[in-house]
Parts: sequence; C-alpha cells; structure tokens
Amino acid sequence: MEIIIARAENRPHVVVQGNFGYSGRQLSSLEQDLSGQLNAVLPLWFAGESRHRVGQAQSVLEQTRIFADETRKRVEDDVTEAYLTVLSARARREMANRVLESGEEGRRVVEVLYREGTATTEDLLNALSDWIKARIDRIRANVGLLVSIGKLERSVGGTSQ
Repeated sequence: MEIIIARAENRPHVVVQGNFGYSGRQLSSLEQDLSGQLNAVLPLWFAGESRHRVGQAQSVLEQTRIFADETRKRVEDDVTEAYLTVLSARARREMANRVLESGEEGRRVVEVLYREGTATTEDLLNALSDWIKARIDRIRANVGLLVSIGKLERSVGGTSQ
C-alpha cells in the first residue's frame, strides 16, 4: 500500500470545489450565490522524491518479508524440536514400563524364594529397592512425557492444561 501511495503522490490531479448559497434578510428577496473553483495540479519537478519513497517502501516491504520468513522458520524449528522431544519421552516411558515389569517379576521371584528359604533378606530388600526405583523412573518418564506434550501444544499455538 505504501508503494502505491508513494508512486501516486506526485501524479497530476484535479481538485474541484463548488459552493451554492442564499443570502438576504427576507424570504422574498433572497439572492442566490454560486461559486466554483477548478484547480489542476501538475508537478513539474520533484527531484526523484517519488523514486526515493518507492525505494524506501520496497526496502521496508523486503525487510518485513525477511522477518516473516525468519519467524516462520523459528516456529517450524520449535515445533519440530518439541515433536522430537515428545517421541523421545514416549520411548523413555516405554522403556520405563518394561523395566518396571521386569522389576515386578524379579520382586515376585525373590519373594517366593525368600518364603522357601533360598533367598536372603538382603536379596529381598535389593529386589524391593530395584522395584521401587523402577516405579519412580516410570513416574518421571510419565511426567517428562506430559511436559513435552505441553511444550508441543504451546509451540503450535495451543494452550496446555
């Protein structure tokens, strides 16, 4: 829009003005007045001012396009990074689930062996400790996944709750 205005600013143009009115003290003796004016504006010399303004407007337009492209690229990069983080968090959660399943099975086996008298108290405590650590790791993995999903939602313009 600025470029069009800058180009049209120094073009020839015509201004027309007119007035019509009545004057007088009594309704029966009113006098009519009519006046008109026609002006033609022809710029003779403007020393390249229009070209300069057009150049400025084109420069601003180009800078705006560059800024928009850079912003779009940053948003794309943010979304891609957030998506990859979600995929990574899902993989960590799946691994934590497998480790927890293994820990639960190990705990059950050691409990059976302990009841039979073939496992020591230390073996039972180690199995319980490993199982608790696996549960904590799964909780951390779930929290990490939820956080990464929230970041992805924000990066695409959504609001996470």
